[in-house]
Order: sequence, then C-alpha cells, then structure tokens
Amino acid sequence: MTRARTKATLEAELEAIREKHQLPALAVSVVQDGETVEIAAVGRRRNDSPVPVSQSDLWHLGSCTKAMTATLIATLVEEGALGWGTTIAESLPDLLPDLDPAWRSVSVEQLLSHRSGLPEDRQPDAVIFPKIREIKGPMREQRRQLVRLVMGQAPAQPPETGMVYSNYGYSVAGAMAEAAARDTWENLLRARVFEPLGMNSAGYGPPGTPGDLSQPRGHEDGKPVEPGIEADNPAVCGPSNSVHCHLGDLGRFAALHLAGAQGKSGFLRPETFADLHRSRSPEGYALGWAVGEQDTPVGPTVSHAGSNGLWTAITWLSPPKNVACLVAANAGVDRALEACQAALRFFVSPYIGEA
Repeated sequence: MTRARTKATLEAELEAIREKHQLPALAVSVVQDGETVEIAAVGRRRNDSPVPVSQSDLWHLGSCTKAMTATLIATLVEEGALGWGTTIAESLPDLLPDLDPAWRSVSVEQLLSHRSGLPEDRQPDAVIFPKIREIKGPMREQRRQLVRLVMGQAPAQPPETGMVYSNYGYSVAGAMAEAAARDTWENLLRARVFEPLGMNSAGYGPPGTPGDLSQPRGHEDGKPVEPGIEADNPAVCGPSNSVHCHLGDLGRFAALHLAGAQGKSGFLRPETFADLHRSRSPEGYALGWAVGEQDTPVGPTVSHAGSNGLWTAITWLSPPKNVACLVAANAGVDRALEACQAALRFFVSPYIGEA
C-alpha cells in the first residue's frame, strides 16, 4: 500500500495544473485495493463566482458513461436476456421495415466496440442531429425513433470492417437493452449498476439546478452554462454520454472493474469482465473501454475519456497494479483534457512505481 501524500501537497499540485490550463475547477481521485486513497478538488463552481468546488461535488462524465452501459448490458447477457451476438433483427424486429437491410445482422458487440458500420459522430451530423434533438415522448420510444433515424440509411462502411467511433451505437445498444428488459436504460442502469454499487450520487444530464450554485457548472468558451437542455446532448443519447456523479462513486465503479479483472468481484463472472476489457480492434477498443498497450511499465490498462463540450472526465485503470485514477474538470476545451491528463500522471505515478 502506497502511503498517501499530504492534502496540502495534492491540492497545491492540482491548483498549479488548474492555473496553468486556465480552468474553472479540477478534481482527482485515486483508488487502490478498492479504497479511495487520495482525493482533491480545486477551483470554482463557476468561473465568475467565488464559490469553491468540494470533494463531494458532481461531475458530468461524458463518454465515461459508455463503460457503464456496457456493464449494464453484461448483466443482461449473463441472465440470457440478451447476447453479445444478438442482432438488430432479433432485438427490434418491428423496426426493420424502417431500416436499411444492411443493419439486420449488426450485433450488440459490434455496436459497443464501434464496429457496426455507423459513421463517426463526435462532430454531430448536420442533418441527423437536429432531428434527434426534436424527438419527443416516452424515452423508450425516443430511442426507437433514434434507431429509425440513424439506421434508416445505409452503413457508412460494411459492419465489422473497421472501428469508427459512434456515440449513436450506444444509444442503439441501449434501445436493445430496453427491449430485452422492458424498462428504460435510465432505470436499468440505476437498478443494475448504481444501486448495487452504492453509487447514490449518480444521475443523468448536467448536475445541479438552475439558479442554485450547490453544484459546479459546465463551461463553454469560458462561460458557465446553467443546467438544462442546452447544457448537454439530448437525453435520448444517454447510453453514450449522460451520467454524472461525484468522484467517490465513480471510484466505486472503477473498483468494481479492478476487482473483476482479478476475478474477485462477484458482480459478474470473471470471463464477462474479460470480455468487457478485451480489445476488438487494432485501435484498442473493447466494450465501453479503450485498452492500453500491454508492454507498458504498468501492463495493460483500460480507460475512457469523455466530454460533452462543457465538461471533461477520465476514468483510468491499471488492473495489474490494482489502481485507478479518476479526473474531472468543468470545462470541455482541449486544455481541459491536457490538464486532466497531467493531473492523472502526477496523482497515479507513485502507485505505479514511477515516483
């Protein structure tokens, strides 16, 4: 067990990183052997307010949500309600008349590993995205409508021929999970992941309430944005990128996957965790996780970064070292990712033998 550094040392280093990258706030947590061993948060909830952030504040996780969606689906796979190989045709047969025939054989595994044939969408499509923003109604029907919109046209490339990062793929997989379990993705994730892990702070969309500065605000172009529909992607896209929580609860999720990688979880079978962490492409993407190089000093890693343009987060795990590092900022600019990466390197270094 590595002896934790002083709170003052951690906060001073984190503050130096925050100031260098000109961010409103920055927070980091380290989990080792299933316990939070270091945590720090510096800066302000709004860049135009003196109210400081705290260690218990909520952070929007962006695409770190993908690992949670994949974990949820893994619970359905173990129960037999869904399979990694379950196809669109098997899961959503009533939608087939509205879909291009090439999507019929696309599977859950292909959607979660970005090998479905859906196009790159980190820059939203100018035609499809506005239509998705306009979808109304019950959430399960909204996701079915999203499937119709994104799969009503032919694949950008033949399925399984290469990895192309697609947020919509996770929304489609979420719709398949909803069909299998007859409930919304939001309810399923809460009941099957958040509640068993004690992630009581977890929720969806931008944290906080408009006009109440009890939680940080995301920032766009240096300006704080109040919670609301303009402060996040459409809720229908939630399975890809909508979860928020405090770093303590994100640490619970990280600890689950560290234990699972060592066959010590009990939450899912060891072979299921191995499936979640196994790369499906030369780019090193598994199911909700990016897989790091095998020949690094810490061995293989699994991680994910996320941003909705107003926040940035990183979830980073080294199963061989049984350590995780979680970082978040309330801004979405490139320098926020650089700051998060710098904070990660500093905080995790003594736990992986680099300091």
